Order: sequence, then C-alpha cells, then structure tokens
Amino acid sequence: MRLSNPVYAETAIASSSFEALVVDPVVVEGNVIVPRGAMVSGLVESVRASQVKPSRGLVRLTLQSIQIGDFELPLHTASLFAPQAFHGAAPSLVRLEKGRQLTFRLTEPASASNQRAKLTR
Repeated sequence: MRLSNPVYAETAIASSSFEALVVDPVVVEGNVIVPRGAMVSGLVESVRASQVKPSRGLVRLTLQSIQIGDFELPLHTASLFAPQAFHGAAPSLVRLEKGRQLTFRLTEPASASNQRAKLTR
C-alpha cells in the first residue's frame, strides 16, 4: 500500500491516524479479494528518536481497517517500524512522505463472514 497523505508525528504524541491505498490487488485462487485502490486506515502507535543518530527516528504503525465497497473490515497487523529522518526546526517532528510504500503482515485472519457473525450476536 501507499500513503494517501504525508504522516506527521511528534515523538511525544502517538495515536494519530493515517490512510493508505492498496497498490496491488490481493488475489486468492484467481479471485480478487481486495481490489486495487481499496482504502486502508491505520494508527501511529509511537515515534522514537534514535539514540545513536539524533537526526533519525522510527515511526511505529499498525493497520486498523480496510474499506472494500460499502463494507469496513477490521484488521489486526504486526507493527511496522518505518525509519525516517526528522524534519524542520523541531527535532521531535517526523514526516513520512505521501506515496511512501508500506507492507504490513496480518496477525489474525481477516474475514467478512466472521465480522458479520460478530455483528449479529
């Protein structure tokens, strides 16, 4: 996926959200499960400055959901640590550029039928 907008994060502030678009469709047994262009929502979990290089840092991201048509499916992913240089006068500000490609790994299966079952309980 690619970031839809830049992500700005401060080392003292976490829990900001971000959006990304699926770049390549997800295909299983010849069926498109997730179309190209599907919108994904995520969360900035933390931002950390490097102890070795003060001008560098890491942004910890996870995905929360994906929008497929009219349906929003919750996602559970492993954290992604995106390295980035600090920008601007404030050494605590990190920016991930719009269009940056990110790859996440699911930690739990995502299933629309499981979600529907949870909603009807």
